Amino acid sequence: MTKRTFLVLLAAVVLSSASAQAHVHLIGPNGGEVYAGGAPVNIQWQVVIQHSTVGWDLEYSLNGAAGPWMPIALGLAPGNVQAGAVHSYLWNAPLLTTNSLRIRVRMVNNGTNYLDISDGNITVETSLQADVNSVSVAAGGVQTLTLSVDASHFGELYAVLGSVTGTSPGVAFQGQIIPLNPDFYFNQTINFPNQHPLAGSLGNVDASGGAVTTVTVLPGELPPVVVGLVIHHAAVVLDGSFQLSHVSNAVPLTLVP
Repeated sequence: MTKRTFLVLLAAVVLSSASAQAHVHLIGPNGGEVYAGGAPVNIQWQVVIQHSTVGWDLEYSLNGAAGPWMPIALGLAPGNVQAGAVHSYLWNAPLLTTNSLRIRVRMVNNGTNYLDISDGNITVETSLQADVNSVSVAAGGVQTLTLSVDASHFGELYAVLGSVTGTSPGVAFQGQIIPLNPDFYFNQTINFPNQHPLAGSLGNVDASGGAVTTVTVLPGELPPVVVGLVIHHAAVVLDGSFQLSHVSNAVPLTLVP
């Protein structure tokens, strides 16, 4: 193979790859975004060239564009497949911490499939994590919530709040969104900190940037009608001037039989 032939083939491969990825365009997230773990992520993509599309696959990677790729939603309905049509899907960011998340959309056709990937890495920050995601109403149990923030927050006041009515739209406070909907339980966690069912819900961040809160459900304490209810908790951190310096992700606790 001559040098000229090699360059021609290389150009053909590059152009073919670029063309394949131009049939569908991932609008966003496209890199550089920062989400709290569990926060809603609005994935949007656009049809660039119309095909006999039979569905859409959405996937994510925690290792940049190299993958491996894990499913977000597979086999989504094709909807409007005309050029220029915009599609969207609401996803919750995984409850983990990473600075190398990518999202991929695949146009599934009767024939060749096409795809597009986020141009850059996406960051997910999960500062509040739980050891369990469910507790039995009959047997009772404890969920331990661990807050991990930068050590620069040492000594600052933290509070763990809760809601039984979800995380969106949340509460706007000092220019940020606390991912908890206001309800009677939200008010209870504000007005009666460090009281059952919460222990350690109000205090000061330790030297390592940590704090621990427990959520306790006593055996038979709650009626069976609450089975299936999802309680969410999130943490806020206030500096010495009582200004919001950190808002965590929301963590779910499902009440099971």
